[in-house]
Amino acid sequence: IVRPIQKLSFGVKRVAEGQLDHEIEIESKNEIGELSFSFNHMLHNLCQMMKQITKSRDDLLQEITVRKQIEENLRKLSRAVEQSPTSVMITDSEGKIEYVNP
Repeated sequence: IVRPIQKLSFGVKRVAEGQLDHEIEIESKNEIGELSFSFNHMLHNLCQMMKQITKSRDDLLQEITVRKQIEENLRKLSRAVEQSPTSVMITDSEGKIEYVNP
């Protein structure tokens, strides 16, 4: 009974150190075997969550990059309209003036 507990303890330490690919070898179907199986299942779920978090982070970084580019393009367009020698007037659908360049 000592050896399976030592293996489980070793596995927990490896995961705590960041080795998320470490799995416990299940040697028996007793309580220690069930605990080892649950540990491996938990580790698998943790890896899946980490993958989802990484994908979400990457998607957010991509969206931020796109938004920054759009914001820069809007700033350029705004400067062009403000500096235009031609009058520019923007109205809403009811004809109310929303913007006039200086």
